[in-house]
Amino acid sequence: YLDKDSGTSDLLESLVSQGKQLFLITNSGFPFVDAGMKFLIGNHWRDLFEVIITKARKPKFFNESKRPFRIYDPQTNSESYDRVLKLSKGKIYQQGNYYMLQDMTGWYGFNVLYFGDHVYSDLADPSLKHGWRTGAIIPELEREIIRSNCLEYQQAVKWLNILQNLIENAQREIIRSNCLEYQQAVKWLNILQNLIENAQMDTTQDTTEIRQSWLDERKEIRSMDTTQDTTEIRQSWLDERKEIRNYTKSLFNAQFGSIFRTYHNPTYFSRRLARFADLYMSNVRNLLNYPIEHTFYPRRMELPHEPHV
Repeated sequence: YLDKDSGTSDLLESLVSQGKQLFLITNSGFPFVDAGMKFLIGNHWRDLFEVIITKARKPKFFNESKRPFRIYDPQTNSESYDRVLKLSKGKIYQQGNYYMLQDMTGWYGFNVLYFGDHVYSDLADPSLKHGWRTGAIIPELEREIIRSNCLEYQQAVKWLNILQNLIENAQREIIRSNCLEYQQAVKWLNILQNLIENAQMDTTQDTTEIRQSWLDERKEIRSMDTTQDTTEIRQSWLDERKEIRNYTKSLFNAQFGSIFRTYHNPTYFSRRLARFADLYMSNVRNLLNYPIEHTFYPRRMELPHEPHV
């Protein structure tokens, strides 16, 4: 269903008033598009667009070069087979292809910002093949943002990060402890070994008792485990970490979790989105919050081998 509000109309009219040229490419037929746009914007919606293309058959529209444009007549609900030499404002076109659109309009590369709600049909080819700037419309994003900003989620993530640091520090401590304890134990074992060997030459009762105590101590050193306590604590942290990871996932969806994140990794959908979309938002009218000259800069992503800055 369509949610009627003035935001979409305000955005389009603002873009037109500031000299931007708008175009529409949809796989739907004109009667369906016309009814929806009249509901959202009003009867004047066609005046806002320089080019209107219906039944485009995306993604073929962006790949095939032999499908010509046809002029559609809303009055007779029919299309003309006359050759289209230019795209005129106010007319409705069907089919066509990207290459003819570029030749007739001069719109190409980074000069174009194209929005769609399907990552593959709408965004993949325009972004990778034709160099358009692309924006994805993802309604589910609004709920995801609300969830990720709730107190329960933020507290859980903070504690999850603390646990991660504790576990990593415990691992380093075990390594350091093992190295130091091992070196001390080897040194003391060598001393005991020399004492035991020297005591073998003296068979008196006192020497025999001392030698036996050295043998017992050597056995104890060889069998001692100095990391047992640390290992048990670390395991309890690992168990708690697993529990919190499942909890943060369930906050988005009890069965599937977030559509953008699976535990600490981005989902396949999220990775494809980052590959094909320069921007993504829950609704195109969100752009009303930014001036026309605003530039969006991507965040610098920290790679695993890079230090924390």
